This record gives sequence, C-alpha cells and structure tokens, in this order.
Amino acid sequence: MVESAGPDKMPHVRELSRIRAVPLFVAICATLLALDRLAKLAALEHLSTRPQPFLSPLLDVVLVFNKGASFGIFTGATYFLVGVAAVSSICIFVYIAGRRHHRPLMVVALAFIAAGALGNAVDRLLWGAVVDFFHFMFIDFPVFNVADCCITCGAALLIIALVSHGLLERKASRP
Repeated sequence: MVESAGPDKMPHVRELSRIRAVPLFVAICATLLALDRLAKLAALEHLSTRPQPFLSPLLDVVLVFNKGASFGIFTGATYFLVGVAAVSSICIFVYIAGRRHHRPLMVVALAFIAAGALGNAVDRLLWGAVVDFFHFMFIDFPVFNVADCCITCGAALLIIALVSHGLLERKASRP
C-alpha cells in the first residue's frame, strides 16, 4: 500500500499499487467463482423444483433455471448476456491492470461484480440458463444465486467507495 500524495490525490488515503491490486482482484474473483460453482453444483445435485425450507421463515431453496437476466428480462438472449458479462469483466480487469494505484474498496467491489457476471455467464454457456436457488419467503422477489449476491454486494460496495471518495475529496479541498 502506498500513501497518496500530490495535488490530485487526497492526503492520508491508503491505496494499493497495481502490483498488489491485480493479484487481489484475481484472488477475490477466483474465490467467489469457485464458491458460486460449488453452490450451483450442490443445488443441481440436491435440490428439486419444489421449495424446501432453509432458514425458515426467511429463506427457502428451490431449483430454478432462469433463461433471462434479472427479473426475467432478455429471456432467450443467452449469447448476448454472455457477451455483456465477458466484455464487462474484461473492461473491469483492464481498468484494474491499467491504473497505477487503487483504493482497496474499489478493487474488492469490482472483483465481486466481475465474479458474479462471470459466474452467471458460465451457467448460460453450460446449461443455456442460470441456476438459481435462494428464495425469500417473506417478500415477492425472484429466486437468486451466489453470483447474484456477488453482483449486488459489489454494486453496494462500489457506491460506498464512490461516495466516500467524493466526500474525502470534498473534505481535502476545503481550506
């Protein structure tokens, strides 16, 4: 980690050098992809299309094959969705590899998003649909999976990183 310095950098904000950011990004992506794959393989092996209590009354598990994206949009657009996931993940990696310094939270957030996108893309290539299995019992919400959780958590972390960066910049620019 390096200490930020210079007029365009905020003081006292620890950053990761590229040499540390890239391996961290890859390690997080690989770990989350492995977790997603294991969870989906377990779901395919042990679940049925009939809901089973998991963390009752909050969550049950049920095997669902989603041929679209979130909330069923783009149904049947398998290769388009795989392409979007691939291009997005490549762009994120190029961004991480291309910058000299990164805030750690930004690296983590982008790794979560890329891992989630790639996890669902692998499903689409293997089965023509995404394997979903978590279902909230207390609200009407689509069935989801570990990759979806990664994308959601990554987006939340990205918002936090961007907002905190803006707040720190504003604070640093005050006389």
